[in-house]
Amino acid sequence: MESCPQRSQARHNEATPEFLLIGLYRIVPTLESISVAARYHCGYDHVLDESGVWKEEVPWDQFQDLGLVELEIRGRHAREHIDSISHGDQAAYDEFYLDGSGANLIPEEEAFAISEPRRVCFFLHFINPNWPLKIYGVKFKLPSFAELPERLKPLTHYLPVD
Repeated sequence: MESCPQRSQARHNEATPEFLLIGLYRIVPTLESISVAARYHCGYDHVLDESGVWKEEVPWDQFQDLGLVELEIRGRHAREHIDSISHGDQAAYDEFYLDGSGANLIPEEEAFAISEPRRVCFFLHFINPNWPLKIYGVKFKLPSFAELPERLKPLTHYLPVD
């Protein structure tokens, strides 16, 4: 059973968008998924061996509380809104944007240019359910981890932090 999304309660001014917390999904990377992500993202060929497999050391012990956060954004937003996201001392990592249905990738430039509902997803490494997610001064209580929806599996390309 899905819970109701949390909405931001405060608006700093008319230019501040409304954020809705859609979900928190557990991410369990594998050597294969990390290798696929490295091939997906530009500029990571140097971390793949000749057969296209991740060759760097992987910090497997750091993935027990790895999650993907999905937010819906209504109204125009700017880089400063995304840069304000925090959970403890963490910032949003490797964000990507989706259309309003949450099923199709859209370019970041398009996500910033439109005011129609769209979504942003990003990773957090050390999820603590006792800490709020903060977005532009508004606090959200994180829900429990849920399984990653099928619609997000082909779009989620996690790479370990350098």
